[in-house]
Amino acid sequence: FSNWGATSVDLAAPGTNILSAFPTLFSLFTDTFDTVRWNYAQVDLGASSTPVGWERYTGIGTGSPAGRAMADSLNSSGAQVNYVANSNASTVMTSGVNLSEREGCRLIYNFKVDTEQPTANSFTGADVLYVEAGNSAAGPWTVLDRWAGNTGPNYVSSTSKGSQATLEPFAKKGPVFVRFRLQADADANVGAGASVDDVRMICAGASSGLFTYLGG
Repeated sequence: FSNWGATSVDLAAPGTNILSAFPTLFSLFTDTFDTVRWNYAQVDLGASSTPVGWERYTGIGTGSPAGRAMADSLNSSGAQVNYVANSNASTVMTSGVNLSEREGCRLIYNFKVDTEQPTANSFTGADVLYVEAGNSAAGPWTVLDRWAGNTGPNYVSSTSKGSQATLEPFAKKGPVFVRFRLQADADANVGAGASVDDVRMICAGASSGLFTYLGG
């Protein structure tokens, strides 16, 4: 069979190894938190009785059995506890990722949140998990995503929640850094905070363009 003839091309015809218009996606950065790539407050220790900031810990991530992930408020046993009112806890990548020869770059990740959100679909009066990017570990930072409320006990994919985390504005300006930050207001309405796992930067290929071969 073929999808082309002497005078016409049938774009819907079946075939194998057909060059498509879908770009090949490359993962330029993948972190399942088996190595230390963020400036945690503590690593694998469990926080003090008062949550002190983001920490990597074993047994709180995705998978079965659960692997490592990072969370903003853990007790000394590694269990998530309520974050502190008026807190502004953040964690930043220790090294940036070079995306200068890539296009269509975006950030995807798994996460769960349990924070104050007085009004559904509104961030007014909410305690918010901000996902931010910049070209330096010191900022300035641009907000990519923000989340509040309760996503439930299981991790959800950022893409399934309508993430708009494009890295295009940063890709050609130098190394790209990502920051996760939970900001709470001063009232006593708090929750278990945020957890993040499986962070990836994916791009559509080199600037010359690479496309996926499909079959069907």
